Order: sequence, then C-alpha cells, then structure tokens
Amino acid sequence: LKDASAIGSAWATSEENFLLAKLAKPSAMLAAGDGQARTFKSGFTIDADRNPNRRGASAAGFSDKAARPSFFGAVLLLDLIPGHQPSGTELAAWEQAGFKTCLSILPSAFTKTADLVLPVTAFVETEGTYVNSQGQVQWIRPAVKAPGQAREAWRVLASLLGMAGAGVKAAKVQDIHAMLPMATATA
Repeated sequence: LKDASAIGSAWATSEENFLLAKLAKPSAMLAAGDGQARTFKSGFTIDADRNPNRRGASAAGFSDKAARPSFFGAVLLLDLIPGHQPSGTELAAWEQAGFKTCLSILPSAFTKTADLVLPVTAFVETEGTYVNSQGQVQWIRPAVKAPGQAREAWRVLASLLGMAGAGVKAAKVQDIHAMLPMATATA
C-alpha cells in the first residue's frame, strides 16, 4: 500500500512485523514500558525491557523512539500487547490518521476508533520467532489452541499482501521466517 503507514509491535513475532513492513511503511512501534533489570545469584538476568521482541520489530524497520509519529493516508496497527494503555501522543497520532486498520486480540483504545478491526490470535496461540535482548532467535509455539476460526496475524497479513498484489507464498510460518534477513541466525 503505497501511501500507508504501519505501526509494528514489540510483542508481535518477527514474521508478523516483517509482513506488516512489506505491506506499509514502518512508522512506529508499540512497546510496553520497561521494568527493572534483575540478576539472580545464579547469574540469570531478567532484562529491564519487558518486550519479548523489540529487537525483531526493530530489524523489520519499526522504532519506538519517535517523539511524535505522524501518519499519512491509511494506517495499519498490530495491537498485540495485552492491557496496553497507549500514551496521549500515540492516541493523538492514531486519531489523526486516515483510514485506520487495527489487527488486535482484544478491545482497546485503538479498536474503539479504528475504521476496521481484524481479530487475530494472541501470542500464546501463534507460532513464530522472537529475538531476545542478546540477539538470539527463539521459536515460540502455541501454548493453547486458538478458538474457532481465529487466524494468526501473519496469515491475515499474508492475505492482505495477496489482495494488494504483493502475494507472499506461505503455507506455514517457517516459509515467512525463511524470508527474514535475520533468518540466518541460529534458532
């Protein structure tokens, strides 16, 4: 979509962010707030960054460093952070956008004002990869089966790309993963 902007997610898989970036120009990234780093006696550390895939979203071209994102024309948003409360800046930019499409797992401040909401599966119902803070690619697998006919965001995005004439031939998420620039990393 030539004039569309995209808002990726630090909670979406690398494959989902990659497909979104192929569909529209990466403009911003939704990310949850940071916590405090914690190191245990064993040396195990929990990073301050509580987002499972900030590095993967960044590799797809998304950034959460923009002071005030601006969008022109249509906007596509991956709203996949459970309970995320967008900042006033995020909401103001979203509300100024043209046609707003939100891929989401739950009702949110974004879905309330979206022109189109496409329901997708939650992170516990999807397969794909995250890139951790050390740059290691980690495969995630569904922990629970998605209800009814729920579809993973990567399948919805691949369908949208097909409708836009930029089809992606993928029967499974591994086909998308093979297209990623970082797919050469050890999984």
